[in-house]
Amino acid sequence: MTASILTPRLALAAIWLALTLPVTVQAQAGDPFSFDIPDVDLAEFLTQRPPMGECPAGESSHPDAIPKRAHLFHLGVRNFFLDHASHLKLTTEQKESLRTLRDDTWARWKDAEQGIQSLEVELWALTGAETPRLPEIETMIRTIAERRAAQRSAYVAAVARAAQVLTPDQRRQLRDGANRGGR
Repeated sequence: MTASILTPRLALAAIWLALTLPVTVQAQAGDPFSFDIPDVDLAEFLTQRPPMGECPAGESSHPDAIPKRAHLFHLGVRNFFLDHASHLKLTTEQKESLRTLRDDTWARWKDAEQGIQSLEVELWALTGAETPRLPEIETMIRTIAERRAAQRSAYVAAVARAAQVLTPDQRRQLRDGANRGGR
């Protein structure tokens, strides 16, 4: 193997390792449900590749930018509203329901991610072949994109289900509190 091929492979391997190594996150003091994220690897991953998409040019003057208002799904994306348990006064049943939904969704996310990573390895092999076959490479790229889209759609749908666990008053409190800059 020549050095020119080895260097990109090592760089990609280093990136893959950086994305998959555990990240330590400290829980917030106070309410035991204020952070409640058992799988810090996934929580960190979601901050790097959010299922809801990236906020356009932030709080800029761009006319199409999301206004300086929080949106319900965006508030629930990281921890299925469990990080708002105290001020929303979530019931024990709501916490259990949200925790179960979150944990099941995260497990499905991780399973999908493993499948996608497996396809990425196959794509790596296809693109590294002595005689790369472009139709197979294109098919693999499309398959990966379809799996990623299905993974994200399922996550958004799960956050929508989590929002339905909240009462209408809790949803209003959450939106109003976030839009005033508080929690």
